[in-house]
Order: sequence, then structure tokens, then C-alpha cells
Amino acid sequence: MARIFYFIILSFILFWGCIPPPSQPPTQDVLSVRVLLAEISNMDSMLFGDDYSLKSEEALYDFGSSNRKIYINPLKNGIQIFNANRNLIYKNEFPIVIQPVAQTAKFVFRNIPYRGSVIFEQATPSSIYLINKLPLEDYLKGVVPFEIISTKENYYQAVKAQAICARTYAYDRIVNPRSKMFDLYGSVMDQVYSGYSNKYPLANRAVDETRNTILLYEGQPAKIFYHSTCGGSLESPDKVWDTGEIPFLKARKDIIGEQFACRASPKFRWQEYRTLEQLDSSFALMFNIQPLKKNPEDTLNINMRLKILNRTNSGRIDSLLLSHRDTTVILCGNLIRKFFAWPPGGYLWSNLFTIHQASDTTIVLNGGGYGHGVGLCQYGAMQMAADGYQYFSILIHYFPDIILGKINQLQERNERPL
Repeated sequence: MARIFYFIILSFILFWGCIPPPSQPPTQDVLSVRVLLAEISNMDSMLFGDDYSLKSEEALYDFGSSNRKIYINPLKNGIQIFNANRNLIYKNEFPIVIQPVAQTAKFVFRNIPYRGSVIFEQATPSSIYLINKLPLEDYLKGVVPFEIISTKENYYQAVKAQAICARTYAYDRIVNPRSKMFDLYGSVMDQVYSGYSNKYPLANRAVDETRNTILLYEGQPAKIFYHSTCGGSLESPDKVWDTGEIPFLKARKDIIGEQFACRASPKFRWQEYRTLEQLDSSFALMFNIQPLKKNPEDTLNINMRLKILNRTNSGRIDSLLLSHRDTTVILCGNLIRKFFAWPPGGYLWSNLFTIHQASDTTIVLNGGGYGHGVGLCQYGAMQMAADGYQYFSILIHYFPDIILGKINQLQERNERPL
């Protein structure tokens, strides 16, 4: 009986010894993105909501609960980082990294909360770049709700489409960064990034449910663009930027059924008036010419000639002849939008407009759309979502011949530390 007992025990041990240990999910590096938040040329400050550490060649400095606010002072070829407890000066020692102790830690810069690390890089001899490095998926949660309406459930499929577009755009910038120091701008120069927020659960869910998903064309990340309102007519990217032709982005009407997709946009159709005095001011600012020194009653004699030379296949103004004073120029693309903007410094809603003379001193611009008109039309996507279209149908409508793929299935073209 004892022999049988020992045999059972031995068999039990041998059996369990042959069973492999429970499999663990493979660990994957988290793809990160470096976002330029600001170029600092004067003293500024940051507030850390949790524990952060500054890593330098000499030591590791903790910013704990007693000294969480720091000041940043650009120096000539250097930077001073200080508060009541520390005074650190670095000369020609960049990058300088302040990293969180916990993954969920946050910092506040100019009243906006962010997650991830802070990187300081030398921008010019007297200014500093402040860069936020964080996981790509966290970055997207600070982009999507600020690029598309993310508070209406019936728009949810459009929000998912927007999340995939934003991820595709960001991934392309990670592979082809803006500079050696950062991947993309946190503004309309790339994508509007407004930091960490838990106020938009719909957008966060869209990012989570499309995790790692991007648009592919012929096996590579697609060059994608998006805008607010196309006005019923989509534009070709080579008419806006120096991109060359992109086969899946052609000028065409944006119609669903028998109606324009973005018809519900407040900028689907618009009307703007410009006086000759306003145009004279725009001309002076654009070409750095001092305004005419005339009495107010003489401004009616301003001589200006406007002539549309060419339109693109989408109907947008491609080139405009402008003759004023002793200068004749041809404006193209966004310079046309910049010239007609009022107040100066911005852009007219779009290049899709006509010009008519309303009176001896005023012209009227009748137009449609908001933005460049290339790629996904956000108001069109939202209308499609409200009509019951799924996110992949929306994407295929705006990006024909593309497919959905996963980032982790692609071979990195230009690897850099994540």
C-alpha cells in the first residue's frame, strides 16, 4: 500500500513538472510620439500633479510633493530650471528630460494638463523647445475630441473614423518627423493637441476601440488629410501642397445619395463682405508696404483690380491676379485665403468662392466650405454616421482603395527609440 502511495505522489510530481507554465502575453514596446508644445523665449512655469524626476548626467533630481512647481528660464545657449528648493543651470546640455514616476502622472503647462515626459531642447541660442513625449494612444485622446464633435452618440462612427485618421497622420510623422527633436506640432500645423482630458468619453472609447489601426495604401501608411467642411466638393492635395498626385485623393463631388454630405455644416455656404479699405490694409501687410497716407474721405479712390485666372477641378480658385498701386502679383493657394482674411492674420474660410462687386467701395464673396477640402470632410463624416454608415464605410468613401491595418504588423522604416 505504501508503494502504491509513493507511486501516485511521484506520478503527480512528474505530471505537473511536464506542464509548461501559464503563457504570458508578449510584452510590446509602447509607440510614443514627441509633440512640440511651445517655444519658450521668456521665463515660464510648470506644475506637476504627481512625482516627476529630472534626469541629467550628474544626478537624478526628484520633484516631489514639496516642490512641484518649477520655473523655466531660457539662457544664452542654456536653461535654468528652479523653484524654492532647487536651482539647476544647464549650459549646452540638451536634451533635458523630466519624466513621471507613475504612468498616469500629469503636469500642467499654461493651464492645460498633460501626461507623459517633458523634454527641453535648444531651439535657438535664446529659446527652448518644450516637447511632450507620451504614448501615441494617449496623445490621440488629446487630439480627437478637439478635431471633431465628440459629444453626440449618433456621430460615434465618424469619431472612430477621425481617430484612425489622426493615428495614421501621427504615425506618418513619427516615421517622417518634423525635426530631429520632435515629431509634430501640437497645433493646426499638424493636429490640434490639447493634452489630457476625461471630459470626452466618446472620443476615448473611439481611440480604444480602434487601437493601433491605421489606413494603408499599397501596404504602406497612407498620406491622409482631413478638414471641417468641403462645401460639396473635395480637392486634390497637389493643388494645396507640394505633394504631387495621390491616387486615392482626387477632386470630386462629395455626394451621398442625392445630397451633399456636409450640407448641415454652418460653413456649407457663407457670404463675406470686404471694403476697399480692408483690402488695402491686407495688401500693405502681406507685401510689407506702408498704408496710403490719405485723408479718410479719399480712401474711395483706392485703385484695385482682382481677376480670377484659374480654378481647380474642384471649383476652388487656384490663381488670382491682384493689381494695386504700382504692384501686380499673382496669388495662389492659401495666399488667396490669407489676403481676403479679416481681421488680418487668419485665413478666409476656403478658396471655394466667387467675387462680385456689391458697391463702389465693397465686394462680396459668396463661398462654401471651411478648410482646404482634401481628404475626410468631418461634417460629411458626421452626416454619414448619423445616416447609419459604419466607420470603415466612411473611410472608404473619403479614401477609396485604402485598407485598414495594424501598426504592430508593419515593419518600421525608420526605427528610433520608443
